[in-house]
Amino acid sequence: MVESTVFRAPTLSEYAPNLVVIGLVMTGLLRTPRMGLLFGLGIGLIQDIDYGRFLGETAFAYAVIGYLAGYFRHLVLRESALLAILVTGLASELFAWVTYGEARLLEASGTTLHEVIRSSSKTALVSMFLCCCSTQPYPQGF
Repeated sequence: MVESTVFRAPTLSEYAPNLVVIGLVMTGLLRTPRMGLLFGLGIGLIQDIDYGRFLGETAFAYAVIGYLAGYFRHLVLRESALLAILVTGLASELFAWVTYGEARLLEASGTTLHEVIRSSSKTALVSMFLCCCSTQPYPQGF
């Protein structure tokens, strides 16, 4: 029997949010840009050492995301759930595009542009939904 790919059900991994990006955005929004940058760099280096193709791929992307999240907070000068949700979506997209760009620059990826567009938009939407659900309990943890 020939399996058709047109009507297949999507797997759960296609809709998996990047929980590290959500945590970095919340850290950047609730603290300073420098704290977001340092958390992103540290978590990214640990992830690169354990799982990365080369050292610095995710560390750079996470550091940029943490810094920009803190920078957006200083632009707005107040905490809001809508800002956290929007920045989380943008950060998820940014992470996918930065890692794709680094891999293409170093010719270390077989991922196509179409795959990146499709997966990054799904990940961003699920991350935004998860951020929407966690905006109230997260600030109380700090």
